[in-house]
Amino acid sequence: HPDPEQRRIAVTEEIRAVHRTIKAIDALSVPVVAQVHGACAGFGLSLALACDLVICSTTAKITLAYSGIGTSPDGGSTYQLTRLVGRQRAMAMALLNERIDGATAESWGLFSKAVEADQLEQQTVEICRQLASGPHEALARTRRLLRAAPRSLEETLEAEAISFGDCAAGNEFPEGVTAFNDKRPADFRSMTGGES
Repeated sequence: HPDPEQRRIAVTEEIRAVHRTIKAIDALSVPVVAQVHGACAGFGLSLALACDLVICSTTAKITLAYSGIGTSPDGGSTYQLTRLVGRQRAMAMALLNERIDGATAESWGLFSKAVEADQLEQQTVEICRQLASGPHEALARTRRLLRAAPRSLEETLEAEAISFGDCAAGNEFPEGVTAFNDKRPADFRSMTGGES
């Protein structure tokens, strides 16, 4: 749109609309796994960073890209980047449009795991299977604790105590303890009625 004020209004509303996706991911009770094959830039990077685990190929090309189009980032990337890689690396990515590969993303802690491209699908499926056969309620509560807004140690300890107690009151905890004592893997799928 040629009119700057109309452009501002239209773009701001569009960004708010796509931000609903980020909020929806955050509101889920299941762990969200992302897989990055090749290029991951702009909102695609923001989307990946909104997920709980990101598995990428070592050769993936990752960049924030916003400064290249003359805008500031969106999709929560400024929130995520500083927490994941620190302010200096976040600044380099955001201000200098720095591009990194998947191996660097893993070493920086930006993504959880980088693997050879031919192993990417298999590794991602393995992680998803492990999560699907895990203790759903405990994983949901753990995810919530890890995604919580910053709080004091005292507040965190209390939130952990309440969450642990809630887990102990559920069906998964007795199976987990019994399996541990029996020196066997826990069968959490039996708690959810079979296949997850």
